[in-house]
Amino acid sequence: MFVATISATLLAAIAASIGLAQPCADVGDVAAAREARGRVASAGPIVWPGWNDPPPVLIRSGVADCLVDHPAPPADFEQVGPGTHRLEGHLLPVPAATAWPVNGLWSVAIPAQDELQTFLDEHLGPGVVQLDSDLYTRAIVHEAFHAFQMTTLGGPDAIPAMGAERPGETLAALRGDAGADAAHEAMGAALSAALDARSPAAASAALTAFVQRRDAWWAQAPAGVAGVERHLEWLEGTARYADVLIGVGAGGAAVSSAAWRELRDQVARPTAIASGLRDRYAAFGAAQAFVLDRWRPGWKTRALPGEASLDTLIRALASDLARP
Repeated sequence: MFVATISATLLAAIAASIGLAQPCADVGDVAAAREARGRVASAGPIVWPGWNDPPPVLIRSGVADCLVDHPAPPADFEQVGPGTHRLEGHLLPVPAATAWPVNGLWSVAIPAQDELQTFLDEHLGPGVVQLDSDLYTRAIVHEAFHAFQMTTLGGPDAIPAMGAERPGETLAALRGDAGADAAHEAMGAALSAALDARSPAAASAALTAFVQRRDAWWAQAPAGVAGVERHLEWLEGTARYADVLIGVGAGGAAVSSAAWRELRDQVARPTAIASGLRDRYAAFGAAQAFVLDRWRPGWKTRALPGEASLDTLIRALASDLARP
């Protein structure tokens, strides 16, 4: 108990002074990595067909990287504990929560929890997103699904673009766009109704409204918006769906409930998501995934390893439900 309260910096200084290998990250961060890997190991195949193997986790901590549970760590990583290896320096050039290949294996790469909090405070504003241990663990699960996407399709160049060109520029152009905000609020209301639907007729009406509102927006949106929205809903929405759902399969009902309520709130009020447009599309994509779960079980392999957009699958579902 006492050791768990000592900072990683102090532990490193103590270890160096008595000639022991330095720890590679705060014990809480390593525990979060292993909790996330445990959730994937137990619930991954339930959440998504083929998601069977939890990826290693690379934690950027201070001046070093900590590699957790990699089956074949690169030679320049030093073992500092059971299943943990340390590299002086960083594999990633900048701090990021992402999927990254480590010795040929797609892995989670993430800053230590306190460093990620600092990064979020600097880029979004102090306290806009407040990390706790559960949200940090969910972030690792989210990136673990991205590692699964990369492993399944063969890396970032194989991720379906779905018509997206220069998504960064498109997102920058849409920030603060009143037309986008109004359209997203209208689409969010329709998606919320679809999530609440308890009959095929109610689901059909809600999804038809969603598609109509989306088409009206895309007809007047700047060039490239439709492709970017389809691409990000597929890429980020499926990962958000996975990190919300996985707690159920892992027996984490309380965790899942909190994550579900957050998702529902964000779908209902997408313009209130302070972390930006990418997270709007993550919420929209996850909502579409849950609607598909309700009315079209078995849809997932069409999206991954198939490359059908969630928009395509939702349009097909809306059409099917509208038939007498």
